[in-house]
Amino acid sequence: MQREHFIDSFEELNKFSKLVFNHNAKLILLHGDLGAGKTTFVANFIKENLLSPGENFDDLGVMSPTFSLINQYQTKTKLIVHSDMYRLKKGDFEEEELSSLIDDADYTFIEWPSKLKNIENLTEAFKSLSLNFELSEAGKRKVLITPPPLD
Repeated sequence: MQREHFIDSFEELNKFSKLVFNHNAKLILLHGDLGAGKTTFVANFIKENLLSPGENFDDLGVMSPTFSLINQYQTKTKLIVHSDMYRLKKGDFEEEELSSLIDDADYTFIEWPSKLKNIENLTEAFKSLSLNFELSEAGKRKVLITPPPLD
């Protein structure tokens, strides 16, 4: 069952980040066109949910992994993997490597997961959540949350 959320302010983005955080998903799949807000969401999620008191968000250097494919961020207590498969080419890395990174991380975000051949293997192996970002004509962002099927 999908749930729809509309975001048109940083306050609403903060609330949405908390909502996603409360799902306790280890793997968060991010779908949506370029500029739809996927990387902005990841940065906000980390800033609002994963920093320890006194920890400086800017020190993490959160940015889009479009060219590096994978960025890792280490807070005082959490390891975050942030990947962007938009430019993925055959042979860039093996999906087993990604599985190992996810296993080691506290949270993993994958932008453009449809570019992976075996994304189903990852969603079966790790508690996951799928977010589909859409930019509306009014400038609001609509996000559809799709939890994994119940066993």
